Amino acid sequence: MAMDAQEQGKKSRDTGLQFENQIVKMFIKYFRESEKRGLAYRVTPPAFHPAPGDVMVESRDCKQMFFIIECKSRKVNSEGCINTNEIIQKEQFHRLMTFAEYGGRIPLYAIELRGAVTEAYLVPASELYLYSQMQRDFQPLDFIDYKLLRIKFMKNYNYVLHDELVKLLIKSKVVSGWTEKNL
Repeated sequence: MAMDAQEQGKKSRDTGLQFENQIVKMFIKYFRESEKRGLAYRVTPPAFHPAPGDVMVESRDCKQMFFIIECKSRKVNSEGCINTNEIIQKEQFHRLMTFAEYGGRIPLYAIELRGAVTEAYLVPASELYLYSQMQRDFQPLDFIDYKLLRIKFMKNYNYVLHDELVKLLIKSKVVSGWTEKNL
């Protein structure tokens, strides 16, 4: 029996929330294992107010880890990629970049690709935006440096953050001067 639109929407929302929770757990585990004090938490805006992003990350011991993250979990097409327009939505991207610019956070996208194999990437928003301007599909090989490790623990898979990726993300800059003209 085929799912109706409402059931499909609920399933997509639940998958997105699960991915957001996995990203939060991944950062918390990273802080614990690296013996750094830090926070990662989901943003829950008041009703009918859009959030600037899905997850916030900050660390007292590593002040450069000051991130705002927009999470996207999508099914891949037959070529194993997705259209970049499914990731970057104009209004959401503008909110993310404005919040990052005013608050000094580094804006990132956490992108989960669901297909025969599920994998995720943590990509600087500015780099993803430039990629989208080339009107290309999100190709995993183009972002291999930003790939998260995926470890199976008992029956569940968890994403793991590694030091090399953290260093790469910290080097990405807060891009200033984003306006609607840029979009």
